[in-house]
Order: sequence, then C-alpha cells, then structure tokens
Amino acid sequence: MRILHNVNQVYSFLNISKTSDPLPIKSICINSKQASKHSLFFGLPGENTDGSKYFEEALAKEAALCIIKHGFTDQKNHTALLECEDVLFTMTELSKACRQIFKGKVIGITGSNGKTTTKEIIKQALPNIFATEGNLNNEIGVPINILNLEDSHHYAAIEMGAAKMGDIKYLSSIALQDIGVITSIGRSHISGFGSVEAILEEKSEIIKNLPADGLAVVPFGQHVDFWNSVKTSEKLVTFGLDRRADYCFEIVSNDLDNSQQKIEVFIKQKSIGFFYSNLLGAHNALNLGAAFAVCHNLGLQLEEFSNRLKELSNIHNRLGLAKWIKNSTIIDDTYNANPDSTIAALKYLASFSGKEKIAVLGDMLELGNDSKEYHSNIGEMAKALDIDILLGFGEFMQYAVESFGSNGIFFTREAELKEYLKEYAAVDKVFLLKGSRGMKMERFKII
Repeated sequence: MRILHNVNQVYSFLNISKTSDPLPIKSICINSKQASKHSLFFGLPGENTDGSKYFEEALAKEAALCIIKHGFTDQKNHTALLECEDVLFTMTELSKACRQIFKGKVIGITGSNGKTTTKEIIKQALPNIFATEGNLNNEIGVPINILNLEDSHHYAAIEMGAAKMGDIKYLSSIALQDIGVITSIGRSHISGFGSVEAILEEKSEIIKNLPADGLAVVPFGQHVDFWNSVKTSEKLVTFGLDRRADYCFEIVSNDLDNSQQKIEVFIKQKSIGFFYSNLLGAHNALNLGAAFAVCHNLGLQLEEFSNRLKELSNIHNRLGLAKWIKNSTIIDDTYNANPDSTIAALKYLASFSGKEKIAVLGDMLELGNDSKEYHSNIGEMAKALDIDILLGFGEFMQYAVESFGSNGIFFTREAELKEYLKEYAAVDKVFLLKGSRGMKMERFKII
C-alpha cells in the first residue's frame, strides 16, 4: 500500500484540522492532463504558466484532491480542493512526512556522471525496491518520488541532481538517505558552479547528511581524504578500477564484437570472482562497482548480483551498440555529454580494434567561459586515442576539430553531416554519436 494512501492523511501530515471522505490516493501528478480517478494533483508554478490554473481539468477527471495556490478559485468549500501559499513547499512537507514513516533503507545517489545508470543497476539488483523514475531528480522530482513510496518497499534508490550550490543539501534534507553514493566528480553543469572544487563541495553534501550508522560510497582517488574529513557516518567505502579501492571492478576482456565485457571483482584487494556485463566501457565498470558496493553492504553476494543483472543492458541512448547503415556499427551515446563522459565514450570507441573509428560529436553545453578550452581538449584526447576521424557539429565543436588536426571535419548544417555519414558508412567502420541533450544528436541516427 502507498504510504500516502488517502486524503485525510494529507490533512493530518500538514496539521490541518479538516476531514473529508477518506478517498484513496492512487497516483501523484503535476500535470492535469495526466490526472485520473483518485489522483493527488499539485498545481505547481512553471516558467510559462501556473499549474494551479488547471485544477478544474484534474477535478473533471475525478482527482481525489487538488492542492493549488490561493487565488485561483472562489470555491472555498470544495472538498477536493486545498489552497496554500506555496504548492511546492506543501508537496515537500508531505514528502518529508512520508519519509519519516518509511521503514526501508534510502539510497541517495548523486554525481557528475553515472548516477542514472548506477540507480538502474541497484534497482535491478535489489528486491522490493522503488527507484527514481526517469530523471526526476530535482526539487520537484525528489518529493514526488518519496510520495510514491509504498509500505512493501524495502529500499528506495533516490537520484539527486545539482545545477547550483545548495541543491544536494536541500534534496538530502528531504530524502534523509541511509546510504550516500557519489558516482563521480567531474565538470557537468560547471557553469552553475564555477569550478570543480565547488562541484566537489556540493556533491559531498550527500555524505555530510548521513546518520552515524549510515554508509558513504565514493570513488577511489584524489578526493577520498576530503570525504573522510566531512562524512557524518562511521563507514565509508571506495570503488574504482584501481585494486587499492575497497571494491575494484577490473575489466579483463571484451567479447570480439564488444557486446559484453568480463570483469574481475576485488574486495579489499582480494579477488572474489568474475562476471559478465552487458554494460560496456570503463565508466560502466565504475557504475557497477558503486552499485555492488551498496548491494554488498546490504547483504547481496556477487553471484546473486551477477544473476540479477543478466538482462540489464545499456539505458536508451547511453553507449548502446547496434548495427547501422551499410552494416556499419554505431555507438549511440546521445543522451547527454560533458567533458568526462565524452572522454569515457572516446575510450570505448578506441577499444574497437580492426575497425575504422569515427567520432561524431556535438557540442557539450553548460561549460561556461571555458567552453572553447574544453572542446579543444576533446579534440586532443581523440587524437591521442588514435580515433581515425572526428566529425564536429555545433558552435564549439569546431575547436575540437581544429585541435584534432587534418582528419577532422566540421559541419554547420545537419543535412551535410547526414549526407557524409550516409556516403562514408561501411561494414568496417564504427561510429560514436554523442553530444549534449540540447544538441539532439540522435537525429543523425536516422539517415
């Protein structure tokens, strides 16, 4: 049963002395078009309009209760309406009340890269678990996820994103995670922070707000001393590709067609066995390491972890491998891009021996004043990895093409790049397609 399962609970959680028919709450929605019978509708303000305007549509669909801002109706005695000063604040307060009741373990996950994949691995590996839906990982998404918890859930994997300072501290105060995971510290959304040091400080809030008996799971490397100095839990474990990490996931080999990789697992420098993963690339070995560190500390052994992941493949548009036009091979990593994830994808492309390797890269956005330098560095990295051809598309990728050198080609028109890909594709070529979400690089898959 949903923790928040009827309308009277809403009033009770908000300390409002009002009762009504104890109508059940069967779903949570913030879009009146998605309302249905027994929905709890929140009329949240948006950039272009205020959701409270649309409460009548939600009522027409038999929503159990609509929580809206004062001033949008004169129906003061409507049993299915609750007016408030701040709808988001009210939604957050309800989610905090639900979190206090939830008896399972909450796993909070943040990081510059890898948080969604790590969440999906944990979701697949642990039984009776709720996990963040899609990328609902901000000040709206986290409360919605908490409101969707049920009594039957033993675990909740809550993803937390940050675009500015203070985001993770705020989201942590809602989720109250028992386990805090930092997947990576990189240069994602750096324009909102100003420096990698600020990103480190912000992401670390997830382990600064752990209970004493909680668990911090962090990547092995240069920041471990800092994390040990700020953690509020007694236990901290590291993961990585280095055997000095508490949990090391070392890639032994790839299949000939690069569709699977064999990984040896070490705990405290002792090998505990092997498993095969459909998740490809070194960055996914790190995601697996983070997830296993969580699951192992919750009692899951490697064999069971491996068995539960057999059917898990790469998330849509994230390093997906497929046959393409003229029997060429395409690596679809178009979901998003920043300098660290782009370098990881280039390293995976470089692992294809015996094939011509072509990187098709769109701009990496939200990099602030250093965009030119970051893009130029990508071209240098691609050259160092012996990528054969770099095709750039967007305002800044021209700098990557310039630093890559003579085998780089810059395109300003979508049609021209599509025509080039159509003509150049062949059975012995593998293409990496990657760029920030705003670049919509998936458009180049369809020629």
